[in-house]
Amino acid sequence: MKYFSINFIFLVVLSFSISFAQINWEKYEGNPVLVPGANGEWDDYCIGDFCILFDGNTYQMWFDGNNGTQWSIGYATSPDGITWTKYEGNPVLTVGSADSWEDELVQNPYVLFYNDTYHMWYAGNDGTFTRIGYATSSDGIAWTKYEGNPVMDKGATEWDHMGVWPDCIYYDGNIFKLWYGGDDGSQPAIGYASSDDGITWTRSAQNPVLKPSGGGWDRGYTSTPYVLYDGNRYHMWYTGANNNLIFQWDGVGYATSPDGITWKKYAENPIFIPDDGAWDSQWLGWSRVLWDSSASQFKMWYLGGSINWYGKIGYATAPLSILNVPGQYATIQEGIDAAEDGQVVLIDEGTYYENINFKGKAITVASQYWFDGDTSHISKTIIDGSQPDDPTKGSVVSFVSGEDTTSILCGFTITGGTGTYNSDFNGYLGGGIYML
Repeated sequence: MKYFSINFIFLVVLSFSISFAQINWEKYEGNPVLVPGANGEWDDYCIGDFCILFDGNTYQMWFDGNNGTQWSIGYATSPDGITWTKYEGNPVLTVGSADSWEDELVQNPYVLFYNDTYHMWYAGNDGTFTRIGYATSSDGIAWTKYEGNPVMDKGATEWDHMGVWPDCIYYDGNIFKLWYGGDDGSQPAIGYASSDDGITWTRSAQNPVLKPSGGGWDRGYTSTPYVLYDGNRYHMWYTGANNNLIFQWDGVGYATSPDGITWKKYAENPIFIPDDGAWDSQWLGWSRVLWDSSASQFKMWYLGGSINWYGKIGYATAPLSILNVPGQYATIQEGIDAAEDGQVVLIDEGTYYENINFKGKAITVASQYWFDGDTSHISKTIIDGSQPDDPTKGSVVSFVSGEDTTSILCGFTITGGTGTYNSDFNGYLGGGIYML
């Protein structure tokens, strides 16, 4: 078994890139889908941050617009997420009165709809510091700002002492969970806060919860997260860059978390990057992602730009490609049975008493090592085949249905196998892995 494990780990290294199917985004050929307005309009210079809601029939977007001197927030709708119609009365949210906390700009809208009301959190700036405000609306167009704004101030002497802005809010019916951008004047990072009412926020003691890496692609800038929760795990798409210059973003990274606070970045980040020579050749980021269950795909809208024209919104899609065990499926075999070719069955640490069969599928079955490259997962993710349903089929893992190099096992400790009876040899073969 020890000899076999050494060869297995070597196979993992050779196969790692072959199985990359997670967050494999395809850009829409007709991009960009939303562009700045015509000369003289409120958004004729640049489109900025945005958020999107889908009610089952209509996509709604609230977005930043700039005319060269002023940032405001506008509104648009779409039947398909691609063809957008801007509201004729834009902008729908503008700066506050002179000498107020938001007299310089308003931007970074994030909108939730619940209790028959639209709720918006947004960033306001007084020319020096950025803070978070709150507003409500019955129709998503006419907004009433909260009298007690701002609802979140900049930090005192911490990593976010120059300003904070809202990026994503998840409401589970009881608690509001906010992932927000923070700035210390040099390296933007991502913080987390929670609230019972969406107004009074408590910052996490672990802030920032995601920050620039020491020497990776996102060493200069880690911000603008968007988070989805699948009932078991939080998924984040965030913007990263190797410097901290605005409009110099290098792409979108991906991370996951069991609690929304402790995050692990995907080892192969970034997963979405600018295209040379295209409209988004200079920078790309600020992604917003929705899951379309009817189409079984993720939909992403993102900001991109070139040297000559800043701020347009593009669109991309990605198939569902990761199935989680035990989050979505109780056993590894259940995950395999549900998986389609090209997908990854990703296994959390633990001991699984199973004898699994790939059943001819071109899939990757992997521990979390596949995701973040941490070799400690290998010894902590164990498939124990000591309790087979059929004693003549006691191999831990079976490849017996014509599998090839597209069927990949990655990052496990395999133990307890007794082998599968082979009549040609009149004996048991493949205690750990049995292949035909």
